[in-house]
Amino acid sequence: MWFSTFIFRNISRRPLRSLLTVFAIAIAIGSVVAFVGIANGFEHTFLSLYENVEVDILVLRSGANERGKMVLPEEMTKDLRAIPGVKHVLPALMDMIDFSKYGVDTVLINGFTPGSAVFNHMEMIKGENLEPNDGYVVIIGPILASNINKKVGDKLDIMGKDYTIKGIYEAHNRFENAGMVVPLKVLQKESAKEKQVTGFSLILDTPNDPALVAKVQRDIETKWKKIAALSVREHVKSIAEINLAKSMAWITSAIALVIGFFGILNTMVMSVSERTREIGILRAVGWKVSRVIRMVLIEAVFLSILGALAGTLGAIGLLRLLTHMPRVNGFIDGRIDPLLIAYGFLIAIGVGLLAGLFPANRAARMLPTEALRHE
Repeated sequence: MWFSTFIFRNISRRPLRSLLTVFAIAIAIGSVVAFVGIANGFEHTFLSLYENVEVDILVLRSGANERGKMVLPEEMTKDLRAIPGVKHVLPALMDMIDFSKYGVDTVLINGFTPGSAVFNHMEMIKGENLEPNDGYVVIIGPILASNINKKVGDKLDIMGKDYTIKGIYEAHNRFENAGMVVPLKVLQKESAKEKQVTGFSLILDTPNDPALVAKVQRDIETKWKKIAALSVREHVKSIAEINLAKSMAWITSAIALVIGFFGILNTMVMSVSERTREIGILRAVGWKVSRVIRMVLIEAVFLSILGALAGTLGAIGLLRLLTHMPRVNGFIDGRIDPLLIAYGFLIAIGVGLLAGLFPANRAARMLPTEALRHE
């Protein structure tokens, strides 16, 4: 009998127990791939939100934790534009609003100045774009339009005011496609933040120039106190909600991995115990200690790999399902980084090896004479 055939027979001897073990590992690895994938998706989505507009620096108020205090005076626009190396200054007011009346929990609302460079990456697929003299009109992304079943010309209740949907745009970012844009002056008025903005996006004369970015950052932070001038990556890395999501994802995954570890450990200990006489026979006919250890470890790793495969497929299916649910599809990126999948399989192999060490050592220490007398 081939060594691999022998291992497969050992695993399939107790099919229900093996399936339950695979299921436990599938939950563990599926948690890693799904939860960490979602958290990484948040980070990727926010990063592309700015990179698609070719933003180099974000100017924000530092040290403010309350949403109402995270604003800056709009009049800073002229001073920022005067800094050497700055090509465009894009003031913006952003907020998350409750849209449960339309079957969507929260929606990103952006207040931009009509005609500014921030609109360059938005392609109007229906209707028209915002214009400088527009009032209570809104343009929405295709995901939001589908979620709330609205079209150009329909009315939309935003914070107690009726807005007319002027157009539907498509951006290269899922978060934007699930959001909306209104004229900056209108959002400032309705949010009681007149002449205030959440921050400024700066586009420099030379894109992707680290030296110029560093120089402009120094100039801004020297001129204004309590102002943070961050690169796009620095800003995204500093977002507390994203960091919390990533931490919670790994903590939840770690708990699931511990459960999976003990699942494999229990299965392999019971398997070795039930095959004590069989292992004694194998030792008696010439099997070396190393081969017995290898047999048990390969069985544990094989179960882990099966679990990783099932968990990964389940995680991919879950994310695909979430991207079709209106309440969350604007926040969930259905793509999973292949590197994360590779990490999942490596973690599964590591868990299998660790869980198999104790039963493998136990099997290797059996003396053939004692094992043969085992009933």
